[in-house]
Amino acid sequence: GVYPAAAVYEAETASLLGVEYSGRGKSMVLFLPEGWPSELYPLRARAEDVRSKLASASLRGGAFFEVSAEKGMVEGGVLALGGLHYGVERRAEEQGLFRSLPLAERAGRYPIAQAACYSMAAEEALGVSPPLRGEYLRAVLLEAERALAHVEHLVRFLRWLGYSWSEGHEAERLLRSGFVAATGSPLGLGAILIGGVAFDISGDKESKLASRLSEAREKLESSEVVDKACEELSGVCKVRGSLVEGATGVVARACGAALDVRVDEPYAVYSELKKAALVESGGDLASIMELELREAIEAMDIAAEALRTAPAGAFRSRVARKAGRGLCVARVESPGGEHVVLIETAGGDRVSCYRAKHPYVVNAAAMLEATIGLSVEEAVKGLYYMALMTPQTVKLKIRDKTTGEVKLIRISG
Repeated sequence: GVYPAAAVYEAETASLLGVEYSGRGKSMVLFLPEGWPSELYPLRARAEDVRSKLASASLRGGAFFEVSAEKGMVEGGVLALGGLHYGVERRAEEQGLFRSLPLAERAGRYPIAQAACYSMAAEEALGVSPPLRGEYLRAVLLEAERALAHVEHLVRFLRWLGYSWSEGHEAERLLRSGFVAATGSPLGLGAILIGGVAFDISGDKESKLASRLSEAREKLESSEVVDKACEELSGVCKVRGSLVEGATGVVARACGAALDVRVDEPYAVYSELKKAALVESGGDLASIMELELREAIEAMDIAAEALRTAPAGAFRSRVARKAGRGLCVARVESPGGEHVVLIETAGGDRVSCYRAKHPYVVNAAAMLEATIGLSVEEAVKGLYYMALMTPQTVKLKIRDKTTGEVKLIRISG
């Protein structure tokens, strides 16, 4: 069957941390192998060591959607996502607070957002804040990444649907070129540091990035391809029921929920840059795509404004490499939705517990639930769209209960 996102997280905390929720009964076990000791909770900082194999830090693995269909209609499904970053988390606990930033940056699909969230939690533990210019430049990089991620996602999905979106391809090229001009990397790796950013964005870097943002925006505004695709997808995979409350990011806002960390709990300088969440009310695949395009254009505007209004001065603070004991949590709005980092420090540079919550798991559960009752052809569209948001290679299995036939689609996230 399909498990609501809230039930998945209840199962996760019960199995891995030993936290049960009152009035909910015994949580299902989804994350531990058969025969695991009942009183051993592996993610507790003081959990006893047991014989185990090395946890891989790879971002590729056994992720899958599987739906069962009868007479061409979807009647149920299961998913296996998440867990890909647990090996990274355990490795980070061995390496310490500062050396783990590159791991946090790479443990998912959005390096800038992940690095910023980790850095914010680390800065709270260290009692430091980036200088104002550093905060503005973080916002520039976060919004440039958001715009690029949304455009890239739409380009890949439209290509799979059979649409030729030349303006989208050109906008993606321009945005990536702007990233390289500003950071020296097509993904911005290494741009975010604890205490600010790694380098200033001024002079030639600033002018090139501003130019690329403006040109990419013009390309997207002049295109009608997404509108045509949305006409085809109107009403397809409508997210409904209790799972709307568990969704996050674009998926939640496309259902009319004005949930955006940048607005609800502003960080960096978003209180000056982002006043309200963009929303759509349809809740279907067309609404999600329309909103993703709107948010890509808005992200370019926010990045350009932050770049233009960033005050002069230092862009990175001096940071003492010693934290006290404590538990620190940070939240950011990544391109996929709410990203959360929890760091428990043990004094000095030591980390006793590091956990990251990625948004694609709850959104995937919401989309899978939305496919029940649809034709297989329509369901595949929604699941393919969601699989492109994950940082893993996803296997999409369609099992026909009538004929016994299994169709397999591999989707590289």
